[in-house]
Amino acid sequence: MHSYEHKVRRLSLKSSASYTTSVIVDTSMSQVRSLAQFGESNYTPPLSLFTYLRVLLYDFPYKDATVDLSPIDQLFQLRHVRVNAKECIIDLPAEIRGLVHLETLVINGRSAQNFPSDIVLLPRLSHLSLPDGTGLPQGVARIKSLRALSCPDMEKSSLEDIKGIGDELTGLRMLSFSGKMVAEEIVDALVSSIARLRDLKYLFVSANGWILKRVPNWIGDLHCLRSLTLS
Repeated sequence: MHSYEHKVRRLSLKSSASYTTSVIVDTSMSQVRSLAQFGESNYTPPLSLFTYLRVLLYDFPYKDATVDLSPIDQLFQLRHVRVNAKECIIDLPAEIRGLVHLETLVINGRSAQNFPSDIVLLPRLSHLSLPDGTGLPQGVARIKSLRALSCPDMEKSSLEDIKGIGDELTGLRMLSFSGKMVAEEIVDALVSSIARLRDLKYLFVSANGWILKRVPNWIGDLHCLRSLTLS
């Protein structure tokens, strides 16, 4: 890469133990706009070197690995972040309010700490998929730019935030949620919110304790719905 005459804009790294760290680390990463990493690698440069990174993709199929995303709070040009690491621990920064250009944040894995609460301050966020063990961020209704929302543990959300989906996030096109729905007030709040999402096209529900003997009548009010999954 030192002698390459063109600037590298897109960098993809595969899992391998056959390269040494010096292959890439000494090279400036500031010109890279897109980084994709598939599995752990012995020659991955620190994220902090990718000053102008816009797209970040991690795909870790292994168990018991740790994906360190804590430096992304300094990558102010980030637009899209996707992490597919279901069996891994994800280290997130304490704050991400500086990522004002962020549009997509998809975390498929387990968060090592609390999800950054200032996510609700991002003005362009349109696709949010929360990590396992996480409920809705407090004040999620403030993210009016959201078009896709996925929450793996809805029962950990407050009643106010669930109601806020139907009150403020009426532009949602995709809603996916899971959890143990045992509290009647939670179920009622969800039903009320979903029924008000008139632009909803994709709905995925996987809820233990929420007994559905038939397709609910209020589904018929979602005239834009294209895909429905009830589990």
